[in-house]
Amino acid sequence: MIIKKLPDKLSAQISLPGSKSISNRLLILREISNRQLIINHLSEANDTKILKLILDNLDNSDIHNLNVDNAGTVFRFLTAYLSIRPGKYIISGDKRLQQRPIAPLVNSLKKLGANISFIYRFASVPLYIEGKELHGGSVDIDCSLSSQFATALMLIAPALNKGLKISIIKPTSKKYIDLTFKLLKNLGVPVQKNNNKIFIPKHKIQPQTVTVEKDWSAASFWYAFATLAKQANILLKDLNLNSIQGDSFISSIYEKLGVISTQLPEGVLITKTSKPQIHHFTADLSDYPDLAIPLIVNLILLNIKFSISGLTNLHFKESDRILALKNELQKIGVKLIELDSGELSWIGNLHLPERLKFNSYNDHRIAMSLAQLSMFQNIEIDNPITVNKSYPKFWQNLENLYLNSNLN
Repeated sequence: MIIKKLPDKLSAQISLPGSKSISNRLLILREISNRQLIINHLSEANDTKILKLILDNLDNSDIHNLNVDNAGTVFRFLTAYLSIRPGKYIISGDKRLQQRPIAPLVNSLKKLGANISFIYRFASVPLYIEGKELHGGSVDIDCSLSSQFATALMLIAPALNKGLKISIIKPTSKKYIDLTFKLLKNLGVPVQKNNNKIFIPKHKIQPQTVTVEKDWSAASFWYAFATLAKQANILLKDLNLNSIQGDSFISSIYEKLGVISTQLPEGVLITKTSKPQIHHFTADLSDYPDLAIPLIVNLILLNIKFSISGLTNLHFKESDRILALKNELQKIGVKLIELDSGELSWIGNLHLPERLKFNSYNDHRIAMSLAQLSMFQNIEIDNPITVNKSYPKFWQNLENLYLNSNLN
C-alpha cells in the first residue's frame, strides 16, 4: 500500500478504537459473571472479535477446536478461563503463536488442579484442556515474559471457591496488571494488593453496564505524527486524560517533545507548541511496551538519541519487534543497538531513499509506527491489513488526517 506524504500542518478529528486491553478483559469477566455484564463500545479489533466469537459459540459439544490465529492475549485468557469451564477444548493458532510463551501460566494452572496438556510440543500450541471446577488457593506466577499470565489468573479468581492469592515473580508490564486490578475493583470485586502479592476472593459480579474507554495505545501514534509536524491540532475524540490505562502516560512523555494535551468535553486535543527541548531521551519502558515501538521510530525521526531499557519482551510479541525494527531502520541509514542488558539506542545518519518500502512482519504496531515516515515522503508498507489486529480504521484515520489537513 502506498501512503501519501502528509502536509507539515496537521489538523483533524480522529475517532480512536475502544481499548482492546479493556475489551478482552471484560469479555472474560462477562463469562465469569454469567453474562451479567453489558459492555458498551467494545473494541472492533480482530483480537477482540476472535475472543467474542469463541465465547459466544461455546456449547455442550464433545470437544471444541478453537483457533485463535496470532492472538496471544486471547490464547492466554482462554487457557485460564477454559480450565474452569466444564468441557473439552483444543486451542491452536498460527506459526508465530507457537513461539509465544505460555508455559508459566500452564504450570500455575496445573498447580491449582487444572487439566492441561501440550499436544505435540512442550510449551506450544496446540493445547488440550479439560475444564473443571478449580477451588483456588495460592499460586506463584513468573511474569518475566508476560504480564498476561497474572491477568489471566486474576480474571478467573472471582469464580474460584477459595478465591486466589497470587504472588507475582519478576513482574513486567505492571501497568497492565494494574489495569486488571482496577477493572475488578470498579466491578465491585474486593481485590487487595500488596506490592507483588494480590488477593482476589470469590465474588459474584453484580449485573451492570460498563463502557470501554478509548484506546491510549492507539492514541500514541497521533502524538508521534503531531511532533513531526510544523503545526498540529488533532482532536482525539472521546479520549480521557483521567484513564485507568497505563498508556495514558504517553501524554507526559510528549510534553517533553513539544506536544501538549488538553482535556475538552469532546476529547483530548493534542497541540504542537514547540520543538522538542531534549537532546537525549532516557526511560525504562518495561511498564509501557505498547508505547515503545512508535516512540522509538519517532525519536529517531526527530534525531533525538535515546537509551531505553525494559524492552526485552518485545522479542516475544506478534513479531520479534526489535529484530523487525533493526531490519527496517537500516533502510533509512539507522542502526538500532541492543545491549546485553536489553537497553536500546541508535547510531547513524537519517537517509531517505527515493523509494521506501517497509515490511510490516504481520505486526500491527510495526506497520503503524513506520507510517510516521509519510511525514517526509510517499512510502509503501506491505500487508497493511495487519492493523486490523488492534486498530482497523487506522489507515482510514490517516487518510482523513491527510484530507482535512490539506483543506486547512
